[in-house]
Amino acid sequence: MERLDAVIEGNFEEHLFLPPLCNAWLSLCAEVPRDEQLARIQKVIHARMRSNLLSGLRGLASPELADEIVVGITALIDGLWLRLGLQPGSVTREQAVRQVKDFVAARLCPAPA
Repeated sequence: MERLDAVIEGNFEEHLFLPPLCNAWLSLCAEVPRDEQLARIQKVIHARMRSNLLSGLRGLASPELADEIVVGITALIDGLWLRLGLQPGSVTREQAVRQVKDFVAARLCPAPA
């Protein structure tokens, strides 16, 4: 779980999870469909993220569940960066990390029905 926590926390470093950098990231993402080089870079970034997250989930979830959790984690990370970029001050680093870790905990240990 330490590796998974490190990957999650690393995506919300205090010196990076700031509105101006979020806006730069949003601008970059907007160019990916029109720029082959940026698309290749984005593909590598996503593959590395997926690999790191799957490595952190190894032994904690079945391969199928791990794949689902990875999709959720990456969607949350992207969404939280988007939120901060569009609404500065709307989310802190601590809140972002907690949101993602809570999601993972809920998927690994779902509440009884």
